[in-house]
Order: sequence, then C-alpha cells, then structure tokens
Amino acid sequence: MSRPQRTPGYRTPHSSISSSATFMTPQQSPSRIPSTPGTSRLSIPGTPRTSRLVLLHDDDSNDEAELSSLPLPEDEDESEDEQNAQSYTLSSNLVLLYLVSCSTRLGASMLSDLESHVSWRIILPVLLVVALVTLATTQVWIRMAHYVRKSSLADVVADGIVAREEHARQRKVVRSMVKLGGIGTNVLLCSVYMRSFLDTLLQLYSKDVGYALRVPVTLALALTAAACMGSTLRSKRVILSTAVSLSCYTMALLAMSFLRAKGISWPDPDQTEPRSLKFRIWESTSIILFAFTTPFVLPLYAVMARPSTVHSERKKVSQSFTAVSILWLVLSIILLVPLIFVSPGALRSTAHLAREFSPATVQRTVIFLRSFAVVAAMPSVTSILPTPNSNAFGFAARSRRIVWRGFFLAVMTLLALSSQRASRVFSGLAMLLSLIGSYVLPCILHIVHHYVRRPQAILVPTDGTIYTMYSPNGGSDDEDESEGLLQRKEDSLQRRRLARRIVWDVAVWLVILPLGAASLGWTGGRMVGRW
Repeated sequence: MSRPQRTPGYRTPHSSISSSATFMTPQQSPSRIPSTPGTSRLSIPGTPRTSRLVLLHDDDSNDEAELSSLPLPEDEDESEDEQNAQSYTLSSNLVLLYLVSCSTRLGASMLSDLESHVSWRIILPVLLVVALVTLATTQVWIRMAHYVRKSSLADVVADGIVAREEHARQRKVVRSMVKLGGIGTNVLLCSVYMRSFLDTLLQLYSKDVGYALRVPVTLALALTAAACMGSTLRSKRVILSTAVSLSCYTMALLAMSFLRAKGISWPDPDQTEPRSLKFRIWESTSIILFAFTTPFVLPLYAVMARPSTVHSERKKVSQSFTAVSILWLVLSIILLVPLIFVSPGALRSTAHLAREFSPATVQRTVIFLRSFAVVAAMPSVTSILPTPNSNAFGFAARSRRIVWRGFFLAVMTLLALSSQRASRVFSGLAMLLSLIGSYVLPCILHIVHHYVRRPQAILVPTDGTIYTMYSPNGGSDDEDESEGLLQRKEDSLQRRRLARRIVWDVAVWLVILPLGAASLGWTGGRMVGRW
C-alpha cells in the first residue's frame, strides 16, 4: 500500500492509543511552532492544559459531524467577503427550500415539453433512476469535502491538482480558475432565465418582439432583479424570492391540473423528426439530469454542517444534510411527476369546452407563472457568486461587492438581449456547464483524489517532525512505542477507508460518470442544432 499523504496537524504524545477513538491536535499548526535550527526533533515539555483536543471516531457513520468538528486550515487566498459568507448558518428548512427550488426551474419547463414526443413509460423510470444518481452524486460531494476537510469547491479542486503544503501560487491560480468557471456558469444561467421569461412575456401580450420593446422590458427586469439581490443565502430578499419562485411553480401546476380536469386542449407542438427508442431514453435522461442540477450542494452543506461547538453531539435526523437531500429528491419527484400527465403536451382532450369558461386566460396564467418561477430564482443564484479579490479602484469590501454584482447583472442583461441564434448557443452552454459541474466534476475529483494523488493521512503529521513526551530520561522508549502504535493505527484506518470507498468507486465509474458523459453528448448536439 502506498504511503499516505500527510495532512496538517500534530498529535498529542500519548504512549497508547485507544482502538475506538483517536485524539488529534491542539490549536496551533506545526508551522507556527518555533523550531530549533539544525534539529528535526522537538521536545515538548508536556501538553498545555488549555490545549483543545478533537475526537475523531473511527466509524464513518457521521461524516458531516466530523468535517464540522475538524479544525479546517485557513486559506490565505480567501477574501474577507468569502470568509464572512461562510460565518452564518441556515436551518434545514431553508436548505430544503433552496434545493427543491432548483428542480422547478428551466429543467422542469424542458421536462413538460418533453412529453409531447416521449411516452411517460420512458420518462417515469428515467426520473426515478436519475433521482438515485443525483443522491449518489450529492454523497460524493460530501465525502470529497470530508476527505480534504474543506467545504469550498475551489479548495476541493485545488487540493486535487496542487499539493496543499507546496506551490501556494499554483493553488491560488487553480482557485481563481474554479471561481471564474462558477461565475461564468451562474451568469449564463441567470441570462437564460431572463431570456426565457422575456420571450414568454412578450409573445403572450404582444406580437411585436423587436428590440424597441425588448430593451426597456429587459432593463426593467434587470432593475427588479437588482433590488431582490442579497449578499448571502441568508438574506431575507433571497429567501422571499426563492419562496415566490416555488409558489409560482406550484400554482402553475395546480392550474394545469385544473385544465386537465376540464378537458382543455393545448395547441399541438411542432412535429419533430421521429427518433429511435434509444435516442428518446438518451434525451429524457439528459433533460432530467439537468432538472436535478444545483450549484448549492457545497455552499449549503458548508452553512448547515457546522455545529456550534467542537464537542457537539450527533445531529438529529432532520439536521443531517443527507436526510435533507433525500427529502429534496422525494419532493422534487412529487412536483415533477405531474408534469408528465398534465403538461401542455399531454392536454389533447377533444372534450367540448364549457361556455362560461375562458381557457385562454388560464392558459396564459399558467405560462406566465411557469416563466416567472424561473426568473424569480435569479437572486438565489447571484447570492453565491464570489466577489473577486481585485480592488484596483480602492473600494471597501461592501462597495466592491456592489460594484461586481452590478457588473455581473450588466453582463446577464447583455446576454439576454442577444440574437435568437446566440441565445440558443448560450442556453446550451449553460446546460453543458451545469451538467459538468453537477455530475462530471465530482467524479473527476473522486478519481483524482483517490487514484492519482497519494491518500490523505489520518493521524501522522505532514512535516515528518517527531514530537516526544518530556521526561527526565528523554522519553525515547515512549516515543518509539507511540510512533509504532500510530503507524499501525494509520494503516488500519487506511484499510477501513478503502473498504468503505469501494461502493462509491463502483457508483462513480459505472453509473455517474457514464450518465454524465452521455448527457454532455446530447447537450452538445442540441447546442449546435443537431437535434
């Protein structure tokens, strides 16, 4: 077995180690301890009484609590704005709200149109399978964060590409590239949300959809979105807009069910070229995977999985991110399954309409609510946009955040005003980047961390410095005994970690990565107009 890569921290000099728990590290890191030149062995005269010890359980049943209780190393590249954004917590109800709202946006609209040429007998099994795949992907994200003891996507990626102890400049470049990719993806998504809402609104209430009418409406929408923006996911404006988005989708679903009960028929969609069964399954899988994409897994996990104290008790089931993820997928299935049967593509009843009922008003209301549910989710996406560290004009942190948010909003507005052909490319690119970030990237990180890089050590310090107990006789016997016990304990824990990882290796190699790659192929073909 290869030698593990050692993580920062040093151990307490116990002469024996319990088989059920391992104690690690006081408050300081080894780099802050003054060393004697020319020596590699330090003698610590006893452990200070004020030292704080962290208890690490051998069983991996509560990874979230372990990640939260570990002393995470501070990253010197993090801006003050980023550190403040991670200093708050969210309740499980708010976490569930943000996750469920992700499944009722653009992917839900694409799913409702999918039924026009794909049978529900194909869509329903694919929906259930994709929900399980999404749950597995969420667990891969959580395990990656626990493995590297970081809850930031930029840090997880940087640890996989550049060693944590070396190449600080390369780490900074990698983190900046990851943040830039996240900004680009979310800005594209928001521009697609704006464009979708504008197209629907203008086509419903006006036949003139030229720039003379599109520009002022787009600017008005941008100003409204700016007023609803917040600095974090805890902002009341962001919470309110997300709740409005989910409420609009629910009302649209109820109205569609009402139309279905009345036997109202929708206009038949344009006929598409007949496709094979394999292509329909491929198309359904790609669209449903996109419907379950979310940029909130690690941001929400970071603000939910942080207990108030180091020695906090195990979380309740309702406070577990895994339990919230399961509930998110169950509620999403409940909200998405009716689309298969009451969507515009499914409403083709030939029943005569009642004289006293005007279907056009309800149909327009449904279309408006569905589009507004998409665009109302913009503030939640913009709230997780990182603020670049660049401060060329000398702004304060708050002013710099406002300036950058205004710049991002201006870019979204310009993209939303692009031509029809460019808009199709931007929509496909946003879908492509979302699928990469939600399904392909966690698989690549899992493979890199566990197959390319050396395994992270659990007990042994990184710098090879030997810490001994202070004793009148020098403590060499105790030191050798402690070193041997630590190494045996390290090997045992590494073997147990490898055994627990086998299931996730199978899920990554045989399920998540192939499905993610296949969805990228379909999305790329859609982006270039192949189908």
